[in-house]
Amino acid sequence: MSRDTQTELIRLLRAERVLEMPALRHAFPGRSKRSIFRDLVAVGYVTSCNLDGRFYALAETPPWDPDGLWRCAQALFSRHGTLKATIRHLVEQAEAGRTHLELQATLHLRVHDTLFDLGREGQIARELVDKLFLYVSADLEVQAAQIARRRTLLEQAGGAPLGPYEIIEILLMVIHRDVRQPEQALARLRAQGRTVDLAQIQEIFKRYDLGKKN
Repeated sequence: MSRDTQTELIRLLRAERVLEMPALRHAFPGRSKRSIFRDLVAVGYVTSCNLDGRFYALAETPPWDPDGLWRCAQALFSRHGTLKATIRHLVEQAEAGRTHLELQATLHLRVHDTLFDLGREGQIARELVDKLFLYVSADLEVQAAQIARRRTLLEQAGGAPLGPYEIIEILLMVIHRDVRQPEQALARLRAQGRTVDLAQIQEIFKRYDLGKKN
């Protein structure tokens, strides 16, 4: 790989942020797919953990969020590599474990099959906690702490958690930027005749870090 080609590849990826292989081959018509892969290795790159890993970005580009994730249009990148490694990390580092819905809301991806594979391989575990399926660490000590923390959160929230429809509705309220505080969401839901209390909604805001940023 010549210095000029390396410079041009970096310039292109910095300008576009994310590109697929056909676009890269079009930009460098004299180079084969294998050669472009070598070029990407030379400059340092990451691939999307969804969409069959077909999107490429410079390793320097992603402004990783606290979960080590970065989304650019429909492409999701993870500093943990694959989707499987990412989900395992999210489950392992969660003080109260993670539910299927929580993982799906974080990743904006269908995660059922990956969770099944991780469980079958013994990389994570699934426990029923107060009628809630919770994905937790395979390490028994960490697992016990996660389950205890989740039970504490459920007790603080008044017992059983909100159902998926209520959670999705709260998330949509915040996404549409017309709700910023738990009290606002509470008023909306009660106006619809929903039986909810403030502690339950506060737990959702805390869990998804809502109301603090766009």
